[in-house]
Amino acid sequence: MLYGQSVEITCVQVVGNDVQITWNETTFTGAFVNYTIYASADGNPYTPVASITNPNITFYTLNSSPSLFNSCFYIATELNFGTFNSTDVYCNILLEANASVSPPGIVELTWNSPTTNAAVLANTNAEVWLEYPAGTWTLIATLPGTAINFDYEVTTCGDYLNFQIIYSNNLNCSFNSNFAGGNFNDQTAPAIPTFQTVSVNPITGLVELNWNVNPSGDTDGYITYACNGSNVSLIDTIFGRNTTQFIDLLSSPNQGSECYLLAAIDTCYSGVPPSPNTSPTSGVCNCTIFLSPTSYTLCDQFIPLEWTAYGGWAVDHYDIMHSTDGVNFSSVATYTGSDLLGEHSFITISNGIHYYYIQASSGSGSISNSNVQSLVVNYPTTPQFHYLSSASVRTDDTIDITVRTETNSVPHLYIFQRQNLFDPLQWETIGEVSGSSGNLVTFNDTEVSPQSLSYSYRVILKNPCGYFIDTTNVGTTILLRGEDFQEDFYNTLFWSEYANWDNGVDQYNLYRSIDNSPESYVDFVNSPPYSFNDDVSEFIASEGKFCYRVQATSLPIADFPGEVFNAYSNRVCLDYDPLIWIPSAFVVDGFNRTFFPVISFADTTTYRMIIYSRWGDVIFDTSSYGTPWTGEMRKDYVHENAYVYHIMIENHQGVLFERRGTVTLLNDRDQ
Repeated sequence: MLYGQSVEITCVQVVGNDVQITWNETTFTGAFVNYTIYASADGNPYTPVASITNPNITFYTLNSSPSLFNSCFYIATELNFGTFNSTDVYCNILLEANASVSPPGIVELTWNSPTTNAAVLANTNAEVWLEYPAGTWTLIATLPGTAINFDYEVTTCGDYLNFQIIYSNNLNCSFNSNFAGGNFNDQTAPAIPTFQTVSVNPITGLVELNWNVNPSGDTDGYITYACNGSNVSLIDTIFGRNTTQFIDLLSSPNQGSECYLLAAIDTCYSGVPPSPNTSPTSGVCNCTIFLSPTSYTLCDQFIPLEWTAYGGWAVDHYDIMHSTDGVNFSSVATYTGSDLLGEHSFITISNGIHYYYIQASSGSGSISNSNVQSLVVNYPTTPQFHYLSSASVRTDDTIDITVRTETNSVPHLYIFQRQNLFDPLQWETIGEVSGSSGNLVTFNDTEVSPQSLSYSYRVILKNPCGYFIDTTNVGTTILLRGEDFQEDFYNTLFWSEYANWDNGVDQYNLYRSIDNSPESYVDFVNSPPYSFNDDVSEFIASEGKFCYRVQATSLPIADFPGEVFNAYSNRVCLDYDPLIWIPSAFVVDGFNRTFFPVISFADTTTYRMIIYSRWGDVIFDTSSYGTPWTGEMRKDYVHENAYVYHIMIENHQGVLFERRGTVTLLNDRDQ
């Protein structure tokens, strides 16, 4: 046999149940005799399987049932001066899919390489494709070109699965294998689920279990177990892979630490009798923190607390959480993850029931709460609420600060403070008011300029023992500014936000006064930007004085249901200059028969108009706005000509505005 002028096989792949062989075309068509395809099935000697006498044919389909055996091929090219064999041997890929005996639930995929050429295999990948459901193919693995096996974990129950191998990154062809499949059962348990946290809900007092979504896609649900020493008992089964929370309605975390384990189940049943595939548990019980009962000694400035360690993950730190209403908790102390003793330290504490729980935090953000313990503290009663309900501008130099508080027979001192405009960290005391009676405590700050600045206030509460016991929220006044656009007949108002009601501002109501009339409602704004364009074109008959105030109204506040707090801005006034429109001509007995100006935004009681002849004689003089010149002088019409006018009027501030010019009179009457 001779080598050197052979054609080379470019592709061997399965098409249906046949094998298609493709090669490049010979360049020696004039000396061509035939192509002979040689095949070796299942390792047998090579024998000719086809002869092609047309040099332009470059493929051949072999009806070989590739699902039953694999074949390898080479091509001999016979020319009139010799026979030349292809350099490389290529094989069709025979894929087999068999269920694994051990471990069960695995499909063992095996196939042969399409070539022994290491260079070709190094530059390609073997892709494993799955058909499930019927008609839907999914790439499930990408392997090196040298791979000849792959184990697929079954995640379906008794369904038909079909597989195919395709070689990618090859410039010539994909060397598709046959389809191989069968009915396979999932007999593999899901992955072991992992807890996020086991925690006591401080509101319900019940233990809540939270875990991560199981990475096994066939997870059907989870089984929860209770740990009691070495005894483990089943609690419940929770269905749904994405269901990752369970509330133990029978838990009693106030009696001691509660511990739990978790397993996962899938949708498939196996064994005798059949039961769901169930994962092992993690083997480590996750346990709640138990906060022991505690007590308070009168006049002490601390409450001691003791708790057990959280079981499940490493604790980064513990927080002592405190509340006076059993609902709104906040941290009052932080301890390391190795500390199991702590205390709530304070200068003074309110009288009544106090609630505590311990919160454990991991380095990755997981949180677990202990049970809640309560204790009664006897201390001089202080107002239950004290809230800065309004910081409102009353006049150009006065701001009213109002605190909503509880009527109390024991006098407490309310210390009013204003934030330093130049150093926001500094607060200056501006006055003190006793709040022993009444539910409103008010202070008037008169050392301010609310027309140009916004001010922030707070109030500190001091009890009869001299202890500062609380600071109210901050109230910040609204600063209103305005700009007139007289030529377009509108005013633009813009203002700062009122702060800080608990839930913010419901809306801003805009009020307007025209020419010193009582204020009237204009419109409201309930979202940024806090501005409003006021169209005043309908008020051109006014004197042009527009004054505005903004009223902020609060959203509902939890401590004051049914109440709405208000705060006013400073007052801004915008003054318009008179607008005077003067015609240039009029026609006696024409369409425009008389001459008079149209004036807006002025005090019309100050109006005067004088008409002169060109020699300076007074022809017409009136102080009644709306009385026009008809073109007459002493009841006779004047001649057609240009006449001089002088118009005078004052604005609402008494400033005189004058207009001088000429008007042309046209007269069709016979003189």
